[in-house]
Amino acid sequence: MPGFVWAFFLWAILIQAVDFYFYKFKRFELNERIIFGLWGNNPLAFLVSIFLLVFIYLIFWSKSGPDKVCLLLVCAVMSNLLDRIFYHGVVDYIFIGNWPAFNFADVLMVIALVARIIVVIRGSK
Repeated sequence: MPGFVWAFFLWAILIQAVDFYFYKFKRFELNERIIFGLWGNNPLAFLVSIFLLVFIYLIFWSKSGPDKVCLLLVCAVMSNLLDRIFYHGVVDYIFIGNWPAFNFADVLMVIALVARIIVVIRGSK
């Protein structure tokens, strides 16, 4: 397995360590909902996370192996999935004004999706 794959697994562990720190010692919001706290207290949130991992694998994983953008997205989704397993919700600890609370994994998801869009646009030219 390439070295950068291990780096992304270490990122997932680091994100979990940060989530645990905020869960135990700092202010956080436990998000039992799906995206941006929408759709109420939905038990399907866990299944949505599993679906996202499978979707990412099927759509973005190339035959030659994963690319870095795909691994970043998998790392972020996996981290939020682990939150749902360990804490029965996603630990959100970044608060900015009236915006819904979010966490570092959410930031990585947005970065990965924007990077994927850029790669697709550049590749289609």
